[in-house]
Parts: sequence; C-alpha cells; structure tokens
Amino acid sequence: MMFCLLLCIFLGLGALTVKGCHTNLKGESGKFSIDKTHNGYRSNCSWTIGKGVNNIDFIVIKFTPFDLGWRCINFGQSYVEVADVNYEAKVRECGGKRPFQVLIKNRPAVVRYYTCCYAKAFFDVSFYIISQKFSGLSAKTLKPALKQTKPGVITIDWDPLKGSNADAWKPVLKQQKPVPSKNYIVVPLYNFTSKREPFLYIIESRNDTSIAVENLKPATSYTFKFIAFDSTNTRGPLIVSSTATVLTRNGTLRLMGGQLSNQGRVEIYKYGWWKKICTWNHNLNNNAASVVCRSLGLSHPTYVLNYRAFYGTSFPMHFVEDFRCTGTETSLEECSSTDPSSRCPYYLRTAAVACGYPPVFHRNISEMSGAITSPGYPWFMMQTDYRWTFTQNMTRGRVALYFEELDLRRYGGSSRVTIQESSSLSFSKTYTSEYRGKPGMVINLPGQLRFYSPYTSNRDNRDGRGMRVRFLVYNEPEGEVPTLNNWKLSLSSNHYTRITANWTQVVFTGYGIIGFVMSCNSSQDWAKEVSYAVGEGNSTSLNCSELIGYTQYNVHVLVQLRMQGKDIYKIYQSLVASLTTPQSFPRSRPPGLTSTEITLNTAIIQWQQIPRKDAHGVLLGYIVDLYSYYSDRYRGEIKTNNTSIAFTDLSPATEYYVRVKGYTAVGSGPNNYYIFYTSKFFLYIKMFYVLLNMTNFIPCLF
Repeated sequence: MMFCLLLCIFLGLGALTVKGCHTNLKGESGKFSIDKTHNGYRSNCSWTIGKGVNNIDFIVIKFTPFDLGWRCINFGQSYVEVADVNYEAKVRECGGKRPFQVLIKNRPAVVRYYTCCYAKAFFDVSFYIISQKFSGLSAKTLKPALKQTKPGVITIDWDPLKGSNADAWKPVLKQQKPVPSKNYIVVPLYNFTSKREPFLYIIESRNDTSIAVENLKPATSYTFKFIAFDSTNTRGPLIVSSTATVLTRNGTLRLMGGQLSNQGRVEIYKYGWWKKICTWNHNLNNNAASVVCRSLGLSHPTYVLNYRAFYGTSFPMHFVEDFRCTGTETSLEECSSTDPSSRCPYYLRTAAVACGYPPVFHRNISEMSGAITSPGYPWFMMQTDYRWTFTQNMTRGRVALYFEELDLRRYGGSSRVTIQESSSLSFSKTYTSEYRGKPGMVINLPGQLRFYSPYTSNRDNRDGRGMRVRFLVYNEPEGEVPTLNNWKLSLSSNHYTRITANWTQVVFTGYGIIGFVMSCNSSQDWAKEVSYAVGEGNSTSLNCSELIGYTQYNVHVLVQLRMQGKDIYKIYQSLVASLTTPQSFPRSRPPGLTSTEITLNTAIIQWQQIPRKDAHGVLLGYIVDLYSYYSDRYRGEIKTNNTSIAFTDLSPATEYYVRVKGYTAVGSGPNNYYIFYTSKFFLYIKMFYVLLNMTNFIPCLF
C-alpha cells in the first residue's frame, strides 16, 4: 500500500510519466477500449475527441458499466476523467458498475484513464459528435416527459422502440413521431439558451428508455430540449423536441444512490452545490439520522451508515462536516455543523441512512424445479424482504435446496437468508452476514425461503452479491425409494469439504427428467449433518460441499421423473457409493483458553479440546508458544497432547502472552491467544525498597 501511495505522488507530480499513451481520435463517431494494455502498475492515457472539428453542437461520450473499486472510491488512485479540451470543467468517475454518458457542448473533449497502482478495468467508450443544426425530423409540438421525485433530479422516460421501424418516440404519450431505427440515442440539453449554461454534465442511464440528470439546483427554472440522433450516422436526421420549462422541486435535503427512495447517502444543498456529509471526525448519529428521515417524511432510521454505503462515483466532490442534532429538530439546518469545509478527500467516509424497513414481497412457487435469485443478483443485494413459499400439494412432499452462491457480506447491517418449514418448527436454518460455500438441505412441504436485506449494498467486490439457489420438489414414497442397480456413481474428492459424483446419462423411456438430488451422509458421530446438492435434468455430475475432512461419506443420487404429457411422477435412486474426504488441518482455535493458577514465577494455562468436526483430521496435539509481552522475548515452542500446560521459572510482575493451536499430520490451525500477569506482590516489595533507598539518599543532597 505504501508503495502505491508513493507511486501515486510521483506520478501526480510528473516525476514519473507514461509515454505514447495520448491519442487524437478522428471521425465524428468511434469507439475505444480500456483493456489489458492499460492495466499495469501505472497508466495515464488520454484520448482527444473532436479536435479540428468546426461548429460542434455537442459531444456525447458513452461508457459501458465498469467499476474501479476501492482504489478510486477510497484514495483516488484510479479514475476516469472527462473534460473539455481547455479543462475549464471536468468530472472524474469510479464507474460503480453502471452505464452513463457525459455530454459536452460546443467544444472538443478529452477522456483520460489514470491509475498509479495495479488496476483491472475493462470497458468500452463510444463517442458521437453532433455538428449540425437542430433540424431534420423536428417535432416542435412535442413536450418532453419530465418526472421529479427528488430535489435537483430530473428523470426522462419514453416508450421503447418497437421493431426496426419503430412507430414512436414519445416523450408524451398522446403524440408520436416515427423513429428511423432502434440505434437512436436520446440526450437532454438543458438551459442551452441561457448565458450561463452548463456545458459539461453526466447523464445517468436508468434503463434503455429512461435517463436522468442529478445535480440541478433546487427551486430553479430550467429549459429542456431533447435530441435523438442515430448512433450509426451522426449526420443523419435528428429528432428534436420542443423546449419545455420546468421548475425543480424545492428542498435542500435528499437521499441519493439507493434503489428505493427510503435509503441513500445524505446530501444537503449548501453554497451552490449538493454536498455529502463527511463522517471523518464524527459519525452521523441516531439523532441526526432521525432528523433526516423525519424531514423527508419517512419512517424512523433503522440503519445509520457512515462507511462505504451508497457512495457516489462522480467527482469533483463537495462535502460539509458532520451535524450535531438533539433529535427534536425539523431539519438539518437547525442542527449545529462544525465547518462548511471538510477533511474528507474521497467517498470513504460519507453519511448514509436507511429509513424504515424494506417492503415485504410474497411469491408462491408452484414449479417442480428451477432457480431463485435474490433481487440485484449477481451485482448487489437490493433492499428487500422477499419470501418464496413452496406450495406444491403433495402427501409426502419434499423440496431440496442447493445454494449455488450464498454471498451475504456487507459492511454494517445484517443481511440474512432463512429456510423454514411452514407447517412446524421442526426445521429452521438461518445464514447471516457471511460468505458460505454451497450449502444444501431438504425440507418438508410446505416450506419457505426468505431473503432479507436491510439496505442496498454497494456494487463492488467488498459487498456480497446475494444468493442463487436451485430447487427440486419431489414426493417421497411411503416405502424405500426404488434403486436402479445399473446406475453407478463414480466419486472423487480433491478438497476436504467436497465430494464430486459423476455418472453416465440416464435414459427413461416415456419420462422426462426434472432434476437430481445428491445426498452425502456419514455414520461417524462427529458428522451428523447431511449435505445435499441439486442438479438440472441434463446433469451428469454434482458436488456435495461443506463436508468434514477425513470423514467417510455414503453418497447416492435421486432422480425425479415426469411422465410425458401427464402430471405423473416417479423417483429412483442410484446405488450407494462411499468415499473418505482428504485430511486437512484444524480450522478453528482451541476454545476456552484461560489460566487456572498464577504465582510469582509459575502459571498453569488450560483450554478445551478442538471438536473433531473442526479438526478435519486426526488431531495429533497442540503447539504452545510463550512470549514476554513487552520484551517480545520468545520462550520456545512446546508440543503437548494435553489440554493444559504448566510454565515455570517465569519472571515476577511480568506480562506474558501465550499462543495455542492444534495440529494434524497435514499442518497446524489458527492460534488462540491469552495474556496473563505473574504475581505483583514482588513488585510491591521492590517499590518499597526503592522508596526506602530514596529517603536515605535525600538527606545527602543538603
């Protein structure tokens, strides 16, 4: 990290340069890419657009989704910069895995990709130069369809284009004009007739038929015009809307960056800018969060977030310092603020809040097999409380669940997945804010799968992606499941937590295969849980995961069949095969590390046995290390088969720390730590003699 920071400083000062990375792009449209050639330890590449082109009306620069991650968000070590050719205005972007455009009026543009440390970015940039008068398929009678939900934000929606000859581009639903092709791009021009018009701004792409601008002034009159141009022929006919005037909503407070209106980073309009609240010195407390939620007409705050939540991705940034509130204020303006300036250099420490709880969604699952994904997957976890109920009507119905991915990581807050048998409390399993392998289970019908996310997570590699779970519903027969004697499994294991089963394609005349369920169970007393996996109808291989190392498992696979054209189902199982997983080293620390007796120069330290399921092999014993805390003097490594050890010849009144870890034939596991002090009685005697000597010495000074 220190090397990267020094490299960034030298590169920023010009002490280090990157040669041969500056390009003048020709033509009125084109495309270039940020790829592996730009992803070294430093890069400072630029592309100039429109140089030498006369009468430029505007340039649109369109980016595919990318994310420069924490190096951009936290430290500004990587970014994409878009500026006019004279650098009178510029924006810097971290991407945030979203599509967006930058519009520049009446002048050439420069795009720059900068990184002073190793980066891994791959995205495409397209540009379009419009240098013709606004004529062609002019639609002067049309009025732009503008929508406002927050102060300073204007959203524009239009109907999707249908077919190669779309019948309409409709900013207003009552009036239509033909669009030559689906390649047309729609952009807004606002205040383009005023003297102080903004000539560079970001256009957010909500979806294929919706765009927005987000940094307008509140309670201000703007004139808007919308241009649709052919991305394959910038000199082709334009579609030009009539001019519309809109007064932006009044308000100096808003929540931005969230998928829903009740969450986001807190922004306040002060000194002519929408500013974020810096939490570098003091976090936004519950009192201030209550004022924010109440002043916006929302429910009480359920989460107050001060680190990496709903961060913006665009620069320049404008911050104010923290607010101090009692909780009774009606707006943040009534609270005290330390300073209009800020110590926040980047988006690492900004205030955000979630007001109220997420909405609850219910969905009944009647299909026999399929896959369920959480809202936002695979990019992020959306704020939601989503509940899927399996409602198939079966006498002995079962549903097998297999998580192909379960990634609930997040900084702050608590996301969770719960599996519950609805008919009783005989089975309930909850996974919380963590990353898990690929757990699987079988529950009785009816059953429910619940995904809860208190707020929308960031679209970066440090927050979880959510879940994807595959399911198969089947009816377990009264007796034993019939076994196909010609269906044999081939087992293998290259990891202590996994077993792979392979088989040749199974064919059943007159029946279609709905899916497979693999189960791995053990008769050994430390391995009580059964692991499951679910596969599609064309599967010939499945994996059980979350197993225990050096444990024998019995494996079989069920197949669910459906008679062609009828709702008649059958179920069969393979022959049982057995395999022992490889041995590994302990994955947990020795629990209960403590002291039982401490004297002037001795100490007895004890701990509890590491459970066999956590040892993942035959535990050979424990490794004990003892250090003097302040001198860091090492006392040597001791191996023992016991769960206690006695230290002798210690120094009185000394602080020690001891480390204990278990080991198998494969290796040792994580350490547990304990700090103790030998008796201080000797220290008190020593201090007494020191004071006594000082009293004898003092008369000698006079």
